[in-house]
Amino acid sequence: MRQRSFDWALAKVVMPAATLLPQPDFADEQSDKQIELAQTFVRQMAAGDSEKAVQPFDETMTTAMPAKKLKQFWEGITNQHGSF
Repeated sequence: MRQRSFDWALAKVVMPAATLLPQPDFADEQSDKQIELAQTFVRQMAAGDSEKAVQPFDETMTTAMPAKKLKQFWEGITNQHGSF
């Protein structure tokens, strides 16, 4: 049961980053940029810098997951399952 909970919790963190990944028909240059954005997001969150991590968010995403809420969520996951 704990593994299932972790999978769901991890999915909630990875999904915002995954939305930054390219669609299959994007040009390679765009793909590389999107991959870098996703990797940067995860690095910033792992470093505890949620303020920088949310900078690329649009208004809808910022409303849904502001920096403070994202930080609390990330800390909850790492407290339960260890550092990323």
